[in-house]
Amino acid sequence: MMMRKTTIISGNGKDGVDGKSKMRNEVLPSGRWPDHAQLLFQNHHNFKESGKPLRFKMYKDGSWMDFEKHVMDVLISAFVSRKGMIEVEIKSGFKLIIDFYRMFGIDLDNGNELPISWIDVNGNYFIPKMFIEDSEKGMRKRGIEVGSSSRLVITTPTELVQPKWARTRSMREDEYAYQTVKGYLLSSRSGVTITAIHECIKSGLMEQVFIDNVEMVTRDRGNPKVVLAWYGSSSRNLNSIMHRGFELTRIEPGHRGIGIHLSPLQSPQISEMMSDVDENGEKHMMLCRVILGNLEKVELGSKQLFRSSVDFDTGVDDLINPKLYVMWYHNMNTHILPECIVSYKLDRHMPGQQNCGAHTDDRWCRLLFKLPNLLPLTKKLELKSLHTSYEVGKVVAQEHFISKIQAIVQDDQLMRPIMLEFFPEMRFC
Repeated sequence: MMMRKTTIISGNGKDGVDGKSKMRNEVLPSGRWPDHAQLLFQNHHNFKESGKPLRFKMYKDGSWMDFEKHVMDVLISAFVSRKGMIEVEIKSGFKLIIDFYRMFGIDLDNGNELPISWIDVNGNYFIPKMFIEDSEKGMRKRGIEVGSSSRLVITTPTELVQPKWARTRSMREDEYAYQTVKGYLLSSRSGVTITAIHECIKSGLMEQVFIDNVEMVTRDRGNPKVVLAWYGSSSRNLNSIMHRGFELTRIEPGHRGIGIHLSPLQSPQISEMMSDVDENGEKHMMLCRVILGNLEKVELGSKQLFRSSVDFDTGVDDLINPKLYVMWYHNMNTHILPECIVSYKLDRHMPGQQNCGAHTDDRWCRLLFKLPNLLPLTKKLELKSLHTSYEVGKVVAQEHFISKIQAIVQDDQLMRPIMLEFFPEMRFC
């Protein structure tokens, strides 16, 4: 069987006896590893940290299928005994060597590698990390379900424009899906001009994993709460996501937990702050389909890495009116499905337009676009909040405004030269 490649990565949400998740700082090492080493590390991590498996699945002929019961019993016994590999025979007549470390089975008849996955006693679903060799070709048609009421259908005509990112297709402005996605952003964000929308081309494996998890959460929770959400990042990181999936290449605290931070469809502001301006003056946000499941509140400044108990799936800043979703490490490539990437420019970045608001001078405009590439998320959000307050007149005195900027960045040696470039009147202690 020829395998196409996508990145399906799963860590774990290992829960202790008391139901509390254990913080583990060794989940991913810092720095960048070769793909084969990272694959082995992450899949082996699954084997080490998983609870006792309840079900094993094999990806074959385009879908995940359960192993036969007698094979399942052998696999569970070998796994619990911590055997790295075991040979099994399927009733249909072929033999497999199952490699738990690398999370695949080798067909002894033809040498094909067949991915395996499992669900453990804690309800965690462990998926292997794989790399898709070929993006899908030809005409495709699929739907995006948002809750139970709305539907977006993307059709794929012949490619006319060279895509900006791997495994994407540049959409035409006259396409219905283009206009629909454009409406999503413009209905919640004024003062922007959309420059391009790229559809994310997904493999059958990637969508099947997402569908399987929708069914699993539905079974466990009743309502999987599938929604559309924005993810903001740099152009380079979005390209990496299309190649390898979502990754935490280094673990550092966000402003509410450690994970993949997304914004609701109608409130893209936080994701926009996480989106860096590229060399062309463009910002980029990825529109994703997301399984929320049961929500738990994550406090400001939290360093939480996993769900707090098996009763929850996703973190939020507010249970009633969330402006932020926190997708935990073990769900980041099973509960998020990229749909398209929207590129846009703020109107003040368009030729001939420099207006930044009633109070703010052009120095702040230029500073606002330079700082996000260097600031951590917490400081980006503080500056954004300060800028919003200044524009609506809550902070009147220029000196007060600048002193607040200084208070945000004064401990960051990297920021001082940049701040002094725009505001030479500032004095750092």
